[in-house]
Amino acid sequence: MSRQTIAQQRARHALTQIETMKEWDDGHLSSHIAGFPAMILMNGFGQTCAFYLSKGDRMKLVYDALENWLTSADRPYSDAKNGLMRAITSNNAARYRLAQAEAMAYLDWLKKFAKAFLESEENNSGSEQEAITPTIEEEIS
Repeated sequence: MSRQTIAQQRARHALTQIETMKEWDDGHLSSHIAGFPAMILMNGFGQTCAFYLSKGDRMKLVYDALENWLTSADRPYSDAKNGLMRAITSNNAARYRLAQAEAMAYLDWLKKFAKAFLESEENNSGSEQEAITPTIEEEIS
C-alpha cells in the first residue's frame, strides 16, 4: 500500500470520528462542528478549544476529535502528555500557529463529513437558513 497524503490521513481520521459521533447526534452536532473553525477565526484557537471543552456533551465530542488528531503521531502536539489544552498553553508561538493551521485543515474535513453523514438542525426543522455561528461572548450570555 502506498503512503497516504496528509489530506487523506485527515479525511480518514475525520470520517472515523464522524462515524463514532453518529450515535450521539441530536441534530445539533453538525452545527457545533461547522461553528468550530469560524469561532477559531473570531476568538482564537486556544480560547475556542477551551470553550468547546468547557461546554461538555456534544461540543466536547468535537473537541475530543480535534484533540485526538492534533496529539497523534506526526502532528503538532504529538508529544503532549497531558492533553491538548496543556499543549496549547505550554508550547511556543510557532507551534501554536502550526497547530491552529492543522486544526483548520482537519476541521474542514470534519465539517464536510458532518454535513454528509449527520442529521442537521436544518433537516430536522425544514429550514433552509444557514446556522449562525455565535461568538464565545454571545454563547456565554
